[in-house]
Amino acid sequence: MKELEELRLRNQLLRAENAELQSKLEDERTQRRQSQLDENHYSLEAKACREAIEKIDSKAQVLALHDELHHLRKKCDIYAAALEESRSYFFEMKRLYMEVSPHLRSFSGDAPAHHAAPS
Repeated sequence: MKELEELRLRNQLLRAENAELQSKLEDERTQRRQSQLDENHYSLEAKACREAIEKIDSKAQVLALHDELHHLRKKCDIYAAALEESRSYFFEMKRLYMEVSPHLRSFSGDAPAHHAAPS
């Protein structure tokens, strides 16, 4: 019964942690949607400015800087996606560890008894 009660308590804690993480995820998604709307607006504005600068001076330093910034932003997006993927793997590993650790502890507690018996 004690183990069952411990499992229920752990389950309750994991559910609370999951609810908190879901809330944080929803907040992040909301912020990301808003930043994408802002980004689209600024992207259109930047494109118009770039075209205006190109008409005046097609070799302007600011155009090269803009291109480099755009390239770096794409790389950052790739890294952000990889980070998000690794984050989900981390939480899955944490969940699995929480499931397996009691069993590992019980095996490690039994190990000395098994070694002592054959002597």
